[in-house]
Amino acid sequence: MEILWQYRNYLHEYKNLLPRILMAAKSWDWGCLSEIYKLLADWPQLDPMVAFELLLPQFPDLKIREFAINIISKINTDDLVDFLPQLIQALKFESYHNSSLAQMLLEQSCKSIRFAHQFFCCRSVDEFCLESRGILRRELQVLYERFEEKGRLLMPYNPSIEVCGVDIKSCSYFTSNAFPLKLVFKNSNQKADPVYAMYKVGDDLRQDMLTLQMVNIMDQLWLKQSLDLKMITFSCLATGPKKGIIELVTESDTLRKIQISSGVTGSFKDRPIKEWLQRHNPTELEYRKAVENFTYSCAGYCVATYVLGVGDRHNDNIMLKQSGHLFHIDFSKFLGDTQMFGSFKRDRVPFVLTSDMVYVINDGEKQTGKFQHFIDLCSQAFNILRKHHDLFYSLFMLMSRSGIPGVTENAAQYVKRALLPGQTDAQASSMFTRMIEESVKSVFTQFNFFIHNLAQLKFSSHQEGALLSFVPKTYSQQTDGKIIGVKLFSIQKRYTPDKHYKSKTTPYCFIYYRMVLGRSNIRSVAETRKVEIEQFLESLLIKAPEISQCDLVYTFFHPLLRDEQEEASKMNYSKLREPVVTPTNSITSGIQGEIKLSLHYKKDKFHVMIIHVRNLVSDCRGTDLPSPYVKTYLLPDPDKQTKRKTKIARSSANPTYNELLEYKMSLEQIRFRMLQVTVWDHDRLGENNFLGAVYLKLHDLDLSQEDTRWHPLQRLQLTNNNFFS
Repeated sequence: MEILWQYRNYLHEYKNLLPRILMAAKSWDWGCLSEIYKLLADWPQLDPMVAFELLLPQFPDLKIREFAINIISKINTDDLVDFLPQLIQALKFESYHNSSLAQMLLEQSCKSIRFAHQFFCCRSVDEFCLESRGILRRELQVLYERFEEKGRLLMPYNPSIEVCGVDIKSCSYFTSNAFPLKLVFKNSNQKADPVYAMYKVGDDLRQDMLTLQMVNIMDQLWLKQSLDLKMITFSCLATGPKKGIIELVTESDTLRKIQISSGVTGSFKDRPIKEWLQRHNPTELEYRKAVENFTYSCAGYCVATYVLGVGDRHNDNIMLKQSGHLFHIDFSKFLGDTQMFGSFKRDRVPFVLTSDMVYVINDGEKQTGKFQHFIDLCSQAFNILRKHHDLFYSLFMLMSRSGIPGVTENAAQYVKRALLPGQTDAQASSMFTRMIEESVKSVFTQFNFFIHNLAQLKFSSHQEGALLSFVPKTYSQQTDGKIIGVKLFSIQKRYTPDKHYKSKTTPYCFIYYRMVLGRSNIRSVAETRKVEIEQFLESLLIKAPEISQCDLVYTFFHPLLRDEQEEASKMNYSKLREPVVTPTNSITSGIQGEIKLSLHYKKDKFHVMIIHVRNLVSDCRGTDLPSPYVKTYLLPDPDKQTKRKTKIARSSANPTYNELLEYKMSLEQIRFRMLQVTVWDHDRLGENNFLGAVYLKLHDLDLSQEDTRWHPLQRLQLTNNNFFS
C-alpha cells in the first residue's frame, strides 16, 4: 500500500485503480487532504461503474463523494434507475442532508417520471391489495368497488401502465406455499391487453427486487459487449413487510406444468420441453427462433443464478415463454442460502441445467456443436461479469446495511469469490465448463423436481384447458381479423416422418393453413379429397356468424403468415448455426474434423487452451461414437517431457474440454518449437486410435495476444523421429 501511494502520480494510465490508491493514503487529516484533492484534480475520467465504490462508508470525505457523484451523474437517467437502491442506501453514509448525492437524486427525479416514481417508492398499491385467502371472491368485489371510487390508478411497479378496473372472473391463485393471488386488471387503453399481476404475502420481496436488479445490470454489461442473451426480467415492488406486487410475464408456463404433461415422472424425460416448444412454434422458422431464444437465455440464467447463489430451484421457479425464452422467478433463497430437505441440501449443483434442457439445445441429438456454442456463450458471459467484480462487490456493500435478510458484507464477499477474481479468462472458462458438466450429470436436480411434482398433486384439479388439443391457445376475429374467404390452392407431398399429402388453404386475407389428408399416400386420393375440402370450406363460411365466426373456426384456421414462411425458405440461418470456419492450415487433404485452440504466452508461461473438437470420425468402431482425448507436445521433444493431455470424453463426436495446458518456458524457447496437437480415440481393451492432428509453427504466431480459432484435423501423424528428417 505504501508503494502504491508513493507512485500514485505514475499510475494515471490505470485510471480504475483510483479507489485502491485512495485507500492507500497515509492519512486523512487536514494536512494530507491537499495531496488527495490534487490527485483527484489531475486524475483522468473514471469509469462510472468504478465510481460507485467511492460511495462506500470508507470514503466519507465530501470532495471525494462529490467527485464520484459528478461521474455517476453522467450515466443516462434510464440506466441510472437500475442503480437506485444502492444510491438510496448511500445516503446513509453522507455527512449532511444537503449532499451532492441528495441533490443529484432530486434533479434526476425532475427529469424522469420513472426515476421519481421509483425513488419515492409509490405506496398506493397498499390501498387495494388483498390480505385474505379463503374469501377471494368477496374481497375482489371490495377491490372492484374501490375502483369505482377512485376511477383510474397507476400500476405501482410501472407508472406508464394505467388500469381502470379488475376482471373478477379471470382472477385466480397460484398453488405455491404462500398461495399468491393472480390479479387481472382492465387496461385504461381499451385496445391494449389486460394487465396481469401477482400479489404475494409471506416473502420479503426486497430480495427479489435486489436479485432482479442485479440480473438487469448483468444484462446491460453483456449488451455493451454485443452479447444479447435474450434475457427476460419482470418488475417487482415490495409494498410493505413481507408483501408486494409482481408483474406477470404472459404466454409462459412453469417447467413443472410442461414436464407433467408427460406424467408425474416427466421430470426424468428428455422430450417434454422440446415438444412443448414445437406445439407453440409450428413453423420451422418459429421453432428455430424459439430454440435460439432458449439456448441464449438458458446460458444467461445459468451464469446469473450461479454468481448470485440463487437457491430453492425447483421446476415451479423456472419458467418458459412460448417464444422459447427461459427465466427464473422467486428469489427468496440467494447469496448461497440453500433450501434444506431435512438435513440434506436440495440445491446440490451450481445451477439448474438438466438433460431435457440440453435435449432442446442439441435439437434432440447427442452432444453437438450447438452445445459447444452454448458453453462458449456461458464462458463469454461469465468472463464479461468477472471484469466488473469490483462493481458487484461495491453494489452489495452499499446494500449491506439495508436490512434485507442475507445481504451482508459476507454476501458481498460471496459474489466476489464466485466471480473468481484471481483467475485468468481461460482458467475461469475451464472451471465454468466443469460446473456445466456437474450440473448436467447430476440426477438429484430431476429427483428434486419429481418430489416437487408429488407435493403439488393435491392441486392437480386447478388447471386450465385448451380449445383444441393440437393448437396451444384460442384465436378469434378480434385477434386475427375477419376471414372473408378460404381457398385450397395446392397439395404437397411430405416425407416427415412418413410419406403423405398436405393441402394448403389460404383465406383471402392472405394467410395459409396446412392440413394432413388422412393416412393415404396416393395422389389420386388426395386430389379427390381436395374437391371435398373445397366444398366444405365454401359451405362453412356461408353459415350464420355464430358458426362461421366462432372462436373454434378462427383457432382451427389460425394464420401462419405466408410472407414469413417464404422468407424462411430463402433466408440464411447464419445467426442460428455455428459460424463457418475457414481452415488456416495449408495441408487440407485427409481432413476429418476440427479442433478449437486458444494460444497465449502470459506471465512466463505458454498457455494452450483445448476448447472444442467437432465432427470427429472413428475408423475402427464403425458407427459407434469415439471416446476422444487430446494430447500435445512441443517438438522437438525426443524425451517426451512436454507431453500434456486432457480428460477422455466418453462417446462424443463433438466433445468440449475447455482445459488449460501450461508450459513454463521462456518465450524465446517457445518460438523455436512446433506445437503438435493430436486427437485420439480411447480404447480400454486395444490400442488407442489416431483421429487427427494439428501442427503449428509457433514463430509464425503473435503469442503476446490470445489467438483463438478453429483448426482442421489432418490424418498425418508427425513423430519426433521424422520431425528432424
